[in-house]
Amino acid sequence: MLLYFAGYIIILLIDKAHFALDSNGLSKEHTAFSPFLPLRVLFGKSGKSVAFRSKTHAFGFLSTASSSGFFPYAVYNPSIVRLPRSTWQHLCLSLLMNCDQMTQLFAVSWFSKLPGQRWGCFNWLGITTTTSFVDYFQGRSNDKFWVVPPQLIYDVKGPSFQDPRLLIVNADGVAQVALIGYVKLAPRSSVKGMADYSVRMSFLSAGARKACKCNIADLDVDQALGCFPQRLQCCVPDLNKKGINGSLFFDCIHQQCSSVQSHKSRHFRMPTIQQLSGVEVEFRAAHSTNNRIPRKNVVPVLFDHDEIPAEFAVFADFSPSDSIMGKNETPPLFTAVDVYNGNSLAVWQLDITNPTCEVLGSNWRGSTQLIPYEKHTYITIVHRTFVRTRRGRHYKYKLVLVSPRYIAVSHKLFFLPATCVVCIDFNENQSAHHNTFIFVTGLASFPEMSSNSSKTFLYSFGIGDKRDGFEYFEMIQDSTHYSLRHL
Repeated sequence: MLLYFAGYIIILLIDKAHFALDSNGLSKEHTAFSPFLPLRVLFGKSGKSVAFRSKTHAFGFLSTASSSGFFPYAVYNPSIVRLPRSTWQHLCLSLLMNCDQMTQLFAVSWFSKLPGQRWGCFNWLGITTTTSFVDYFQGRSNDKFWVVPPQLIYDVKGPSFQDPRLLIVNADGVAQVALIGYVKLAPRSSVKGMADYSVRMSFLSAGARKACKCNIADLDVDQALGCFPQRLQCCVPDLNKKGINGSLFFDCIHQQCSSVQSHKSRHFRMPTIQQLSGVEVEFRAAHSTNNRIPRKNVVPVLFDHDEIPAEFAVFADFSPSDSIMGKNETPPLFTAVDVYNGNSLAVWQLDITNPTCEVLGSNWRGSTQLIPYEKHTYITIVHRTFVRTRRGRHYKYKLVLVSPRYIAVSHKLFFLPATCVVCIDFNENQSAHHNTFIFVTGLASFPEMSSNSSKTFLYSFGIGDKRDGFEYFEMIQDSTHYSLRHL
């Protein structure tokens, strides 16, 4: 309906930070939507503490990308990744634009929903500099925030591509941007209590596309089926594309986009077999005769830019107990996947024998990518649903550090994440949510904001499936014990 695209304007909201002192005289930085302040961080005994600087952003990034200053969709659950220079050059040339930009870059993706709709539909991606994020957190205006203003991702097959996380894969000898998300095919599956999800990983391609014309009849969206963004994409108005002559899309030429048979509980109008974007990420051998296992919240492993494996990618499922047999104590699983067809080349469990890590065997799920923390260590954030009421749900979070060991993939040994080093509480003040929830979906190193010897990380999240948020924190080494500092 045309009403989906009219009368729904989201105003640019950027909350200015201010400082206050609590009863203990500690300096705190607050914003109107600041779900991670104040924080109560409780650790074990590994000699690390966490300090946080926070600023939350609602709607504004996409609003600044449009020529009118507004963006007519609710955007949430952003993901973020640092771009290697070779990846930027590959994308830039494909977008037929000026490629002089050689500074450090972030790619940011969002999930969005149509006005008046409950569930998400479209995927967007933009590219900005790390300096722009520094300016943002330090309160400086930046008229050239975007190198590539957020663009609609075209040719997303299936009902929708939900809550994607960004990763970099090495395909055809080039480090390319890819996304991993999931598609809901039916309300039930072969696993009791779980919907029929298909986890998909798709290359992001760029280039010239033929102009298409909006069919008004396509705007009549049946939410029971999903929005099928490929059907609606011609009706999405262009944002500011000045200097950009190409489009972003999911590619089924260089990657074998596979078809999936949905569970019998599917909607009667839903196709029995349908082709979806990308390949299904499997946690089983290619020759396995087991039925497809529905999964959700599978997250990618990111490597240092000069260590990205060729032709395969690594993913983690922190909740395989939900996906396989309903067991209460099952360690998280890793899989190495052929990026062209999705076949699993190796599967191994995360070692959670460290006392702080044992909790990961029960009901913790992936939130962000695993990214390099320091040489031979990775960091990620996982989540757990701990309150579900009529008002909605809330999550608890943990920081997890993971070390690698040698894993055999296609008869070769690779140094891949395999052992949990420490698991750290990463909890938020619920009152700061304004009675809604946040869902963390992205993590990237942010040394541009580091002080002294600390390691700084930028993370992104959705707020109540309505807004986007970006904050950063510092990991600080203490000599003997943990301390809590509000910055």
